Amino acid sequence: MDKHIFSAGLRLNKAVPLLGIEPLHRALSYISLECSPYLANDTEATMAEALRLWAAVKRPNLMVKVPATPAGIPAIRELIGRGLNINITLLFSVSVYEQVVEAYISGLEDLERAGDDVSKIGSVASIFVSRIDTAIDKQLDKLGDKQVVDRLRGKAAIANAKLAYVRYKALFSGPRWQLLASSGAKTQRLLWASTSTKNPAYKDTMYVEALIGRDTVNTVPPATMDAFRDHGEANSDVMEQDVEGARAMLAELEQHGVSLNEVTEELVKDGVQQFADAFDKLFGTSWRSASAMGCSNRFGIATGSITCTAGSSRAGLFFWGDRPFRPISGRKSGRTLDGGN
Repeated sequence: MDKHIFSAGLRLNKAVPLLGIEPLHRALSYISLECSPYLANDTEATMAEALRLWAAVKRPNLMVKVPATPAGIPAIRELIGRGLNINITLLFSVSVYEQVVEAYISGLEDLERAGDDVSKIGSVASIFVSRIDTAIDKQLDKLGDKQVVDRLRGKAAIANAKLAYVRYKALFSGPRWQLLASSGAKTQRLLWASTSTKNPAYKDTMYVEALIGRDTVNTVPPATMDAFRDHGEANSDVMEQDVEGARAMLAELEQHGVSLNEVTEELVKDGVQQFADAFDKLFGTSWRSASAMGCSNRFGIATGSITCTAGSSRAGLFFWGDRPFRPISGRKSGRTLDGGN
């Protein structure tokens, strides 16, 4: 962390150019900033945080990340309706994806009724891919039939993505959508996240090759991109191939007692937890850095929403606005700023 920026308490809208958040081509080059995962189950707090980030950055190519939790989905509609670009994260199931699309379209309709320009809104629905296979494969390992396990292993995530793409094409068609499109509205693209393979037995480019489809985005990690450049295969519109096979594969999972819905619900909870753990580590590192630089009396995270006090009876507390709290992960309480227990 740059000591000058840290000690000066540079406001986010001034720090943005230093962080490289400048529009290169606004149709494609969005930068995402994430709402705090501590707020993932609080609709009003998520909305307030998203609006604060939007006002602080003041860049048309910002996308604010909002999780696809039950509390996040109503926030998505409200924020789209207020003219914000939204990146919906922690999205796994097709049924929740349909709710996200409804929130997006309804938000655009709200925005248009308010007399605003719907053509300026950009949004993506980020479906996490490899995490699904990791979780499903663990369930399959409990089955006794090796033949069944070998046939189904490593297939659920891509099948799930194909069915999401089918719904994308259906939901962004028809009279309701065409009315918005005639005003310049853009579809909410599907974004494939978590596309590195976690199982070394799988081809390292499988979540790139199998997810090629029109109007989609793939946030490919650098190592996976290098592998794809070296030995990947690119075939157009793979997402639309063998959709019935994808349906049959997921149906067979259910027949063997592996519930995709249950797995994806648990993945959302785990995802929020992992993001909160990462925030814990970030704040702990920031605290240690502030102490090392002689800024330990009080420091603020760059976004300005979180401050920390030390040297008082409230030492070790973070403040979200005026509300004190500890960055507790949920598994254990009383986590300290340096990450200890």
